Formats: sequence, structure tokens, C-alpha cells
Amino acid sequence: MKSLVTLTSLCLLASSALAQPSRSEDRYFEGVNLSLGAATAQSKTQGASANSGFAQAKVNYTFALSHPVKLGLTATADLGNARLSATETWAAGNLSEVSLEPGILLISNGLLYAKIGTHRGQYETAGATRSFSGSATGLGYKHFVHGSTFLQIEFTQRRANNVLITTNTQNFTQNTGALLLGTNF
Repeated sequence: MKSLVTLTSLCLLASSALAQPSRSEDRYFEGVNLSLGAATAQSKTQGASANSGFAQAKVNYTFALSHPVKLGLTATADLGNARLSATETWAAGNLSEVSLEPGILLISNGLLYAKIGTHRGQYETAGATRSFSGSATGLGYKHFVHGSTFLQIEFTQRRANNVLITTNTQNFTQNTGALLLGTNF
């Protein structure tokens, strides 16, 4: 996780020094954005916890509000499962998260945003399989580095409480950090 944060920080600092905005600051981030990248997650229940990595894809539409405020609507797909233990999996569906993302331009090509949304997943083990859903909250930053290409770093916490597994209930928590490369159309 430290190497991901260090790499992301280095990329953001280096890109700030080299990036030259190619469109007016009022047009950055508006419209459809697609991004793909790597995510690392710490997933846990009351009895188990594990770290895992997987790919993540995002489709976003950002609405133009009064400058410098933006509002995004994002659908996220985890392209792999997260481990809870050697025998337990937090399985991702085709669409694992939908969120509203209010944001503010910090500089003409840099957007800081919050995430408020919902997620769904599936608990899988040899003895039980249960679908569940819950809340997703987080914080992210997008920075255009060249033309319509941007880097995105995002931290998200997903929670689902009182999920019935056989005869007992579990609370699920997943803390995710992601580094993505995207494009704006």
C-alpha cells in the first residue's frame, strides 16, 4: 500500500510539472470519462481479514455546475474478487458500486471529489453463498496529464452490516485504494 501511495504521489507531482491544459478549465472533467487501473483492498468480517489486489474499471459522467463545482455519477466494476481468508471470498459482480461524486476544481486540470454511494457483493465460502449490499464512501483526485488523459487516485470504504450467513450475521468492511488511468470524451 505504501508503494502505491508513493508511486501515485510521484506521478501526480511529476505530471503537475509537465502538464499543460489543452482546454479551458470550465471544460475539464465534463461529460463521459472511462478509467481502468489497479486496486488493493483490505477486506474483513468479524472473523477474517485479508489483503488482495484486482483490476478496477469505472464509467463516469460529470455534470457542469457553477465553476468550480462539478458533480459526477460513477459506475465501478471490480474485475476480480477480494479474499477474506484462505476459504472465504468477497466476490464482485458485474457492477460493484454506483456513486455520486461532488467535486471541486483545485487547479484548472485537477479535481478533488468525495464519493457517496452504494455497493453490492457476494460472500462465498464452501458452506454458504450470500449476496449483500451496503454503503460506499470515499475520496478521490483526478488530474489531467495530457490532452484528454488523466490519472486518478481514489480511496473507498465499503460497508455492509447484518448480512445473514447460515445461522449468524456478519458485518463486512472493505478499504480500497486504486490508481487508474482514464480518458475524457
